[in-house]
Amino acid sequence: MAQNRQGERDRAQATSDYETNLGAKKEIEELMERLNNIELQKLDKIITLLENMNQD
Repeated sequence: MAQNRQGERDRAQATSDYETNLGAKKEIEELMERLNNIELQKLDKIITLLENMNQD
């Protein structure tokens, strides 16, 4: 009986860990997308500045 309860607790913990990991993965992916967008915006600004410098 004790082994069954321990197995149930282990499965519940594994499920909880899995759900936590899925949430963390989603957050990381969202942060990576935000960082990528920031990087693209900055690169666009740099390109614009360089183009303006070349026109002078």
